[in-house]
Amino acid sequence: ILQQAARGLNAAHKLSIIHRDLKPDNIFLTHGDEGELIVKVVDFGIAKLRESATHTMTGTVLGTPAYMSYEQASGMRSDELDARSDIYSLGVVVYEMLTGRTPFHSDTPVGYLRKHLMEEPPPFRAVKPELPALPEVERVVMKALAKDREERHGSALEFAREFARAASPPAPGESPKPLAATKQVEPAIARPADVRSSTARHGGRTPFGPTTGSGTPP
Repeated sequence: ILQQAARGLNAAHKLSIIHRDLKPDNIFLTHGDEGELIVKVVDFGIAKLRESATHTMTGTVLGTPAYMSYEQASGMRSDELDARSDIYSLGVVVYEMLTGRTPFHSDTPVGYLRKHLMEEPPPFRAVKPELPALPEVERVVMKALAKDREERHGSALEFAREFARAASPPAPGESPKPLAATKQVEPAIARPADVRSSTARHGGRTPFGPTTGSGTPP
């Protein structure tokens, strides 16, 4: 699912289009004529052309709070966002795929923004103790969720490729690398924002699972 979603995002990013509302509801699973799994990234309703600020609304945050990037939560202008914003949101989706929940929880949209800005994602096994130790996989996902976008993967494809390598069994006699120490990040001060979600269910999450023959949200 990650590999195909990353390829779809990469195609958009090559055209300087940022999705800005990536979440499970916008990743559809369907099947091809031969029964193969096909992943489609949909709903580019609030996507922006990176070079265009024609419809940018300063001080307005667009997106779904639980999956919003650090930059969006901090009130960064739409024309200043780049592909790494989508990588953060994709990291939230993958975190949820592995643990069954998003890294941050809040009862209010503003609470989500604050957590994106000021809290580090908890380790996988802190939220799902029955998970096996996955240090390399966790390292790759936490890199996608770095507060500083300069520390994230350079592209969605790079994220997917690193994840695939990390998820592969280690070579005989090779020990998994330990997780790097968590970096402390100074919280940014978010500007007051009119939080608008493209979905009526701010905190709604849909688990990934089996699909029917037609495109259905995971």
